Amino acid sequence: MIKFTGMKKKHLMLIRTLQQLFFQTKAAKHGGAIISKQDVMLTGIQMRRPDLAYFSGEQIDNSATSEDELIPAFVIEVISSTDDAIQIEENWPNILNQSCR
Repeated sequence: MIKFTGMKKKHLMLIRTLQQLFFQTKAAKHGGAIISKQDVMLTGIQMRRPDLAYFSGEQIDNSATSEDELIPAFVIEVISSTDDAIQIEENWPNILNQSCR
């Protein structure tokens, strides 16, 4: 069993708020989705599990029949006060350079 701490609860609230705002967009009305903790390919060889990743409706529709890896248009990483600031700063260039569309 995993017990949520205070920051994890805030994280959950933030993700819900972002998803609720997304539901009001044209992208959502066209079948796009923001998926939480999905394994995604950011390039042909690099996989991550971002807090949220955006996939268009077309990507989702084609995913069942396509051999290609889905590369999200963008990802969202929620940074909390308990995250290691030095590690985030060191990893940030790698995150920015990975090929989200």
